[in-house]
Amino acid sequence: MKLPLTDAQRNVWFHQQLDLDATGYNIGQSIRFSGSLDLKRLAYAQQSMVDHFDNLRCRFVVIDNEPFQVIDQSVTAFWKSWDVRGEANPDKAAREIISEEFECVFDLQKDRLVKFGLIQVADDQWDWFWVIHHLIIDGWSGQLAIQYMAQVYVTPSHSSSGVEVSWADVVANSQLYRNTASFLEHKQYWDSALEGLEPPCSLTDRPLIVHAPQTPSSYSVNLLRTEYDSLASLGRECGAAQFSVVAAIYAIYLARMTGKREICLATPFLGRDKYSRQAGGMMSNPLPLRLLIAPTDCVADVIKQVSRLTRQMLRFGRYPAHEISRQQQLRRDGDPFALTININSFSYALSFGDVEAKLKTIKSGPVGDISIQIYDNQDNGPVEFKFEYEESRYSTAIIVQHFNRLITLFKNAPKQNEFVYAIQLLDDTEKKLIAAKSKGDCEAFTKFIAVPERFEHQVALSPEATALVFGETQLTYLE
Repeated sequence: MKLPLTDAQRNVWFHQQLDLDATGYNIGQSIRFSGSLDLKRLAYAQQSMVDHFDNLRCRFVVIDNEPFQVIDQSVTAFWKSWDVRGEANPDKAAREIISEEFECVFDLQKDRLVKFGLIQVADDQWDWFWVIHHLIIDGWSGQLAIQYMAQVYVTPSHSSSGVEVSWADVVANSQLYRNTASFLEHKQYWDSALEGLEPPCSLTDRPLIVHAPQTPSSYSVNLLRTEYDSLASLGRECGAAQFSVVAAIYAIYLARMTGKREICLATPFLGRDKYSRQAGGMMSNPLPLRLLIAPTDCVADVIKQVSRLTRQMLRFGRYPAHEISRQQQLRRDGDPFALTININSFSYALSFGDVEAKLKTIKSGPVGDISIQIYDNQDNGPVEFKFEYEESRYSTAIIVQHFNRLITLFKNAPKQNEFVYAIQLLDDTEKKLIAAKSKGDCEAFTKFIAVPERFEHQVALSPEATALVFGETQLTYLE
């Protein structure tokens, strides 16, 4: 069965064409199993998952320079296996194997775009993982597939359950959208909403260029469940969802660190109606959230602005991201997708009977500049905040400094009536250097700026502190 690509798939396809060997769109998860794992039952559940979700059986062909997807009726879902029990550090060996598998290139026109692996780490421990190209799956459908695999493992007869909505049905339905009045209405909305957009509010002054989808570097910190829930409490005080609080705090940080008032954050939209929520496939569509933040705004103002604009843009959420990008390029306006924030809040409380199963997301896709990925498995455990970044634009030291400062802000969320300019961001070292500058105490900071690289990477001052020390700008609002 030959089908066209959905708009979300076309966005991935044409971005991948920038470099067919780039592996940034290799995404997937691992599961650490502990206990008496039945390997035959697991293999059956894995095969059943591929049989059930036809998007996992897709391959791609190009006809007259146009990509199409073909759904095969039968695909064998085998896994590669390793046994690292004899290694000095089995966990490290397993991580290295998984990392190497994620960096293997998929040939979009020859390969199956999903592969599986199973590593025995100890007598009663295994790491199962899958690597999938983003062309055939998104976060929502990944959740559906893994939950289905768990259900079949526990109850093998569940594999006989019928398919409610096929990927083929979803693709056919998605093609109708472009011929509706809604498509034109949505285009007009985004053309107006993003007109005159400034260049991205980046934490580096290095130019942002279109680049191949490389695997980003990352740095992660876990928030305790109580710390994460406190952000939801702040949202309730402001009549907003938790996402609005997280996005608002991130936008405030960017505004303070760069001195810019216009902040644009992209966030993935599910792209599914009630009909397509039971199907697999790639439908996720990033949407730009364009904010204006003044130093005299209070935190509640920013949270409510995010909440209002999020509700508004969701009405126009089916409009393709690649069409938005094309229009921005024609107008020579800023890139609305360079900065991303995404809360992956899926129910991954997996039940494999008596076998303990802990899931971990390995890769989630490429980034333009910086992305914050938040993984809430809805299991009352810690919540992972992952800062993903384009390593050609940032040093690790700078990223760590920024993210630790930002995480502190998330853990100690400002009060809703606190002014943006009054929020504490700098650590004691930074404040002392600024104080030394303001007092004319050259000896206190000269040693740090004698060599710019040493100043940047060892002290890693914030951009606003760096600007003041070097006299590049005059700070009006500073705690």
